[in-house]
Amino acid sequence: MKEQQMGISGHIKVWITDNITGVKRLHFEHKNAIQANYAGAIVDHLDHATTVLFGITAPRFDGNTNLSAANDGESGIAFEEDGGLFYEMIMATPVQSAGNVTFVGTFTGLGVTITTGAQVLLGRNWVNAGTSFGAAGAEVWAVPGGWGPTPVLITETLTIEWIIKHQAT
Repeated sequence: MKEQQMGISGHIKVWITDNITGVKRLHFEHKNAIQANYAGAIVDHLDHATTVLFGITAPRFDGNTNLSAANDGESGIAFEEDGGLFYEMIMATPVQSAGNVTFVGTFTGLGVTITTGAQVLLGRNWVNAGTSFGAAGAEVWAVPGGWGPTPVLITETLTIEWIIKHQAT
């Protein structure tokens, strides 16, 4: 009998939409590594899980705001702009389908620049005091790799679609 293993992989797509013309362009697409913390959360919860979202569902980010506000305990996609401020993305309800979980976040119009992919985080349990997910970043689930500088103009919307695949191999 063949031993089954569970594979976890990530894929991120980033669009920027010009809100005046309606033109949407693909800015970045890349496979990304999944943080060991996320893999650990899956292992820790397998015996009790009825969902593969592991705490990302609620409370989700619902603003388009600076995370220095009272957002402790919320989950979703956050990014740090080149001035050092962290922002939350407005999050849709994650969608599960055929072993995939798709997280979609949008951010509209402040005129910010994201310098690298290391400034973009998918995770749960935001902690303002540590400016990360969980104590010392222990609940960061994924970070994109290979992403260069991304300016988002005041008239644009940044959309990130993050797909996490859980499947038996």
